[in-house]
Amino acid sequence: EMLRSLVGSEMCIRDRSYLANPVYEDIFELLEKEYDKAISCLTPSKSEKKLFVDINKKLPEHLIIAYVYNISDKKIIDKFFSQAPVSDRSWALNFIGRAIFSKDNLKKDKNKINFRRIQLLLEERLKNEEKEELKEFGWWFVNSPFEKKWNIEKLHKILKITDGEIEWTHKVIEKLKEYVKNNPLLVAKSLFLIAEGDKKNREVYYEREELKKIISTLLESKSKKVGKEVKKLINKLVEKGFLEFKELLP
Repeated sequence: EMLRSLVGSEMCIRDRSYLANPVYEDIFELLEKEYDKAISCLTPSKSEKKLFVDINKKLPEHLIIAYVYNISDKKIIDKFFSQAPVSDRSWALNFIGRAIFSKDNLKKDKNKINFRRIQLLLEERLKNEEKEELKEFGWWFVNSPFEKKWNIEKLHKILKITDGEIEWTHKVIEKLKEYVKNNPLLVAKSLFLIAEGDKKNREVYYEREELKKIISTLLESKSKKVGKEVKKLINKLVEKGFLEFKELLP
């Protein structure tokens, strides 16, 4: 049993050099079986840091690139998300928002990326309701190439699943300024969830001035629903010790 375990471990460690290189369509097709096998090698263990290639980072990145650039079929990404540890699945979603959606990459490859595939992937991950995965949507929201209605609806839905926790929170709050005019209700609801989920009050503390500006703009809305949600948000902030927000109450 020990020998079989060692042999299996050795099989997972060897031949990773392809992960150190960029993803090329013709090479990916030749190596697709190796990529498929490598998914089974992913473990939550962090004991492999000294290896030449960090499979827990590079394999998710390669599979995401192959998926969003139409290099692979959907089966291999489905296998990855059904078998990989949550840390690796989260890294894959992080990579989309941080790298695929980066300004430089979008400028270079906007016509090559299958954005519909990316949206469908998120829809599927939402059904799974894995908090650690979905928190990475913060990167998507800030860099998103999608229409604002889709972005804010998904942000609000995800914040409800993650209990208000989201990666890159301060940037998410700043980005919400762009949504106040057309989506005031969801902005107010999303900010309430973020404030509620900020257990250590760090994000609110550092974004106090931005929050004041957003709330002041929200208070200009003639919608009673928006007004109700904004008062709820202000009361939450005051309850958490940020008494300065009480001055904003009508």
